[in-house]
Amino acid sequence: MYRSMTTGRRMLAGVAAGALALTMIPLVGAAASSAATPADSAIISPAEDITIVISGSRDGREVMVEGGVSGMEAYAQVRPMIKLPGETVYTTGRDYVDLLPPPDGAAAGDTQFNWQRKTNKKIYVYFRTINGEFQSKRVIIAAR
Repeated sequence: MYRSMTTGRRMLAGVAAGALALTMIPLVGAAASSAATPADSAIISPAEDITIVISGSRDGREVMVEGGVSGMEAYAQVRPMIKLPGETVYTTGRDYVDLLPPPDGAAAGDTQFNWQRKTNKKIYVYFRTINGEFQSKRVIIAAR
């Protein structure tokens, strides 16, 4: 960790974006060149983990994906990412998917969701948080 003498900002070298939550306690009433004191410290705690698990199936043209999310509150939203045969990149689904409250007996913060789409084609699907920081593994649902 080093301190910029001009801005008073602190940087933590070698830490990936989103890996840690960092709370800074400013140095109060001291010049930029003074030695560090207990008030000149950082409290580092792990970032909250969000886990998204999905499974998919087909019933005729109807493609269905069920998912479970831990670490997010009910009514938060996730976004489907879709790829069809011949496409090289995933595209975002039209709608956000609302997370449902946890079923009876489940831990708080364990939510679930359902998503469906009509297609006869093979489809690749995964879900990610709105900010894109967390995502599920993909499911591949065979053509009809």
